[in-house]
Amino acid sequence: MALALVPLLTALMLSGASRVASEIGADLPLIVEGSPVVAQSFAGYSARMATGPNATLLYDVRRAVLEALESADVVGATSLPEAVSKVLTDVEKRFGVLLEGVEARALRIARTETVRSFNEGRVAEMKAAGVKKHMWLSSRDGNVRDMHQIVDGQTIPVGDQFFNGLLFPGDPSGPPEEVVNCRCITVAEAK
Repeated sequence: MALALVPLLTALMLSGASRVASEIGADLPLIVEGSPVVAQSFAGYSARMATGPNATLLYDVRRAVLEALESADVVGATSLPEAVSKVLTDVEKRFGVLLEGVEARALRIARTETVRSFNEGRVAEMKAAGVKKHMWLSSRDGNVRDMHQIVDGQTIPVGDQFFNGLLFPGDPSGPPEEVVNCRCITVAEAK
């Protein structure tokens, strides 16, 4: 699944780069499809999705199967096929409960990965264009997390970490509480 998302996320990254180019008055972005920084951004993407903040679904699926195998009620089963059928029925029930939240999870993952890709493209373009500093800009509404309100407006050299430890909003090296559902962007400081 994760590799199928790469073309869409690449387009978002290139959109971020293009917007920065326009904001700083460049005729064309320096970060384009095929740029090494784009390929590097998505190297190991499947592994990152399987072990990062989005890995909770994999854990929950594994846990549901194991719990069903350990606790399924097979009393009264008169054959192995009947016992297996009872276990599978229990697994199906557990999956039903587990998958009730899958749409919300999908939306959360999509938001998180959109912000990451878009801002990663913005920062890559800033570096390529020689922009020295950038500023964290939150959505400035009631849903902004406390730490992002604190870093809102902070201007730092491109490539340095903001006060919250991130290189940019959605930085994949950041902890889930800093990146999941983030809606912030980074803005180039005029040269």
